[in-house]
Amino acid sequence: MAACPRDAIRIEGRGLSPEDVFALPEHSRRADFPQLQALLQARRSCRAFRPEPVPIEDVHRILEVARTAPMSLPPSGVGVMVLHGFAEVQSFRMALVDVVARRRWLLRAPAVWVRRLFMNRAQWRLVRSFVEPVLDTYLGLRPEVPPGEDYFFYRAPLAFLFYASSTSEPADSVIAATHAMLAAEALGYGTCFLGFPG
Repeated sequence: MAACPRDAIRIEGRGLSPEDVFALPEHSRRADFPQLQALLQARRSCRAFRPEPVPIEDVHRILEVARTAPMSLPPSGVGVMVLHGFAEVQSFRMALVDVVARRRWLLRAPAVWVRRLFMNRAQWRLVRSFVEPVLDTYLGLRPEVPPGEDYFFYRAPLAFLFYASSTSEPADSVIAATHAMLAAEALGYGTCFLGFPG
């Protein structure tokens, strides 16, 4: 249906319909290599966001670009949770902090010593030198962390959580998230790509 030059094929079902197909943009409207390269080279992770809300029209535009992400086996099993507005983002952050607090015991003795039996040296070093300090940072347990500091979302006014269904390729959600991030950058927004909140 997407490839037929005469629009002679129609497919419906399993989440697909003829309305999903759209005409490709003319070559004159597509980004050329220098434009694409400039967008990619200029992108940097943002850790300080302005408090103004993102207009809902821009949220839809970002999601529309995310829908164009290539998938391993269509139809896509990728979903997205949209946290629109500072209050929603912070509510989700507090829920994440609660989960981290309830599961922090998994990295304390004796649980950590039992888990150590199933880890190689590199995994153990990663847990001790990265995972534990990050969790303690999220929980505000490190002395250098100011109380209430948002190390999950950096006080962003908008967040997208992309996830893959159990039957889809896990990388598909990362590809869709990357498309969304680049769309937001093209619209002039600062972005930060984070894996841990998922």
